[in-house]
Amino acid sequence: MGCADKKGVSLSESEKSALDVKLFNELDVRSMAWREKTYEARYKLITDMAEKGYMPAKYAIKLLKINGGNHFLPFKVRAFINQYAYKELKEHANKGDPSMQCLFFMVVYEMKNEGDYPLANEYMQKAADQGHPRCMDMYGKSLRKGMSREDVAPKESIDYIEAAARKGDQKAALSIALTYAGGYWGFEVNAGKARCWLAVAKVADTGKVGVDYSNMIERIARRARDKGKNIIVGTTYSASDRCE
Repeated sequence: MGCADKKGVSLSESEKSALDVKLFNELDVRSMAWREKTYEARYKLITDMAEKGYMPAKYAIKLLKINGGNHFLPFKVRAFINQYAYKELKEHANKGDPSMQCLFFMVVYEMKNEGDYPLANEYMQKAADQGHPRCMDMYGKSLRKGMSREDVAPKESIDYIEAAARKGDQKAALSIALTYAGGYWGFEVNAGKARCWLAVAKVADTGKVGVDYSNMIERIARRARDKGKNIIVGTTYSASDRCE
């Protein structure tokens, strides 16, 4: 089924999926600005998504800080002004929509609505289990809470994060790039895979991944080699094949 707004605009599942990945990638970096992706440009991008009939974008504009409209107001003031939007978002999440569940999680914690923390955590996991990329990455990382990156991460944690990255989640792809560069979480150092996953993250086009990340990957890999970690060398990987 497509996603329709109140004006009857309908989106196909493929359109909705593409907008979903783009929205949550942009939301993840909404507190940052670069020359090619200013706050204003990001706000317009998300507004355009809402105008296309993508409902999560509409709720994100009303309830999250995206530096536009009433978004310079304190969280609690913004929540009061948009209390009906919060109620509607919660109802959508209650019905099992993974995008709304993942957005609800983000809204609850940004607004510090402690009374809804348990429900938000439940919905974050449910969204992850339904294959929502942003929540898959967050849930995967929650499974290694309290661990050091020098520990071996649970396989389930890695599986969730890799699945999120393969679906286009920028933060998950960056996490995997850094993991391969540093030989973290039980992985061997593999500079080829680190560079490849960095290229996958770049596809998100949020403005976040630039030369500084490429340089950081190389620095981390050098430090890992200096520490004598196991290293895989001489292999190249294709971002179009998701670095397999």
